[in-house]
Amino acid sequence: MKILLVGINAKYTHTALAVYSISAYLTKKGVAHEVAEYSVNDPYEKVFYDILSKQPDIIGFSTYLWNISAVRRLAQDLKLARPRLRIFYGGPEAGYHEDKDSQYPEADFVIAGEGEGAVYRYLTGKEPDGEFPNLPFSYETLPSVGKTVYYESSRGCPYRCSYCISSLEKNLRFKPFEQVKEELSVFIRAGVKKVKFIDRTFNVNPDAYEIWNFVIEEGRDTGFHFEIKPELFSKKDFTLLKTAPRGRIQFEAGLQSLNETTLTAIHRQNNTEKAFANLKEILSMGNIHLHLDLIAGLPYEDKHSFVEGFNRVYALSPHLLQLGFLKVLNGTEIKEKTKEYGLVYSPHPPYQVICTNWLSVEDMMELKVAEDGLDTFSNKGFFPTALSFLWEKNPLSYYDTFLSLGNLLKHRPPLSHPALFRLFYEWYLEQGLKNPEAFLEKLQMDFQKKNPHKPMF
Repeated sequence: MKILLVGINAKYTHTALAVYSISAYLTKKGVAHEVAEYSVNDPYEKVFYDILSKQPDIIGFSTYLWNISAVRRLAQDLKLARPRLRIFYGGPEAGYHEDKDSQYPEADFVIAGEGEGAVYRYLTGKEPDGEFPNLPFSYETLPSVGKTVYYESSRGCPYRCSYCISSLEKNLRFKPFEQVKEELSVFIRAGVKKVKFIDRTFNVNPDAYEIWNFVIEEGRDTGFHFEIKPELFSKKDFTLLKTAPRGRIQFEAGLQSLNETTLTAIHRQNNTEKAFANLKEILSMGNIHLHLDLIAGLPYEDKHSFVEGFNRVYALSPHLLQLGFLKVLNGTEIKEKTKEYGLVYSPHPPYQVICTNWLSVEDMMELKVAEDGLDTFSNKGFFPTALSFLWEKNPLSYYDTFLSLGNLLKHRPPLSHPALFRLFYEWYLEQGLKNPEAFLEKLQMDFQKKNPHKPMF
């Protein structure tokens, strides 16, 4: 029986850690198989015929919000082409669906929970041995150069946020530091560009300091991305992190909301004031890239509350602020409270909220426009000098500014750099803001950084 494990990533530069980890386990147990990786952006027929060309008898798909629609279409068409083909699903999207046995009729089996042992049991009928962290290293073969490598030094989450699937993983386990060091060394020696830790809250790890110290001293040209809880940093951590070479470490922190009623309802244990103090400390170092997250659509958060929180978080000047929207995920507590919270959400992946008891459809539409303005004019990094000048010289609301800029983008095709810079300058003039000549100079400086040999307009 020819077995094929398939990962379909959100982007070409991503890697399917689950597939690599299951593959390593099957290899250790002597189960012959192949691995194939694709992207949701690949032409459908190219993926379909490439899978067929491998002539598998059994296919296992790793399923997520971003790929489940593509996976299901592939599975259905593959079964038409090869009626005797057996297909099984794993991963958080299929595995946590409450009606998984009937939801996916094209699949012969759906695996829930951690995949290494479960896939082995399904394929062989034998009981597995060894659980995380006592599993083989996932990357016997490294992905192509230039891809982000996903890595886990722990599994599980100590928190119980009601909107998150990770809250269902009750058992938090850590790899020993020596094992982590040995595995990270493989990436560093191979010249991997970025290693992204998928640990849900990395700095609850008792070895977090030692791991940071290791990548600072030994990381070479590899960058490391960690999801952190900002309240947990110590003075000792900060002393160490100040020594990191610029670009070596990236942090991502999910603040999600600053509304205390909301935080209580979703079981989010934030100490906002301490978090802000520590985030300011990180930003003051100047050597660590900081990415912050907020979620619109959580219970008890109306537009006024969300905008107030957005303005406070943006005032910290993170390198990137993601304005996300609640996804009502299978298996989570928040899905069980949809009626209580008035959550109306799409029945199609990614199950994004449409409105709540506190946010109308019109509110959500406005937030989407502001998100577009934020992503285009701030998160893409085109205008660092111009934005600093804008905020310094003009007492504007951050949210209102990005909403206004987002409205400029409505009904327009994607803009070239010169067209986008001109649009920003024209907006500044129309708003009657201070010293437009100096603003134009700042725009010119930003443009030249990205386009050193082109005139702005």
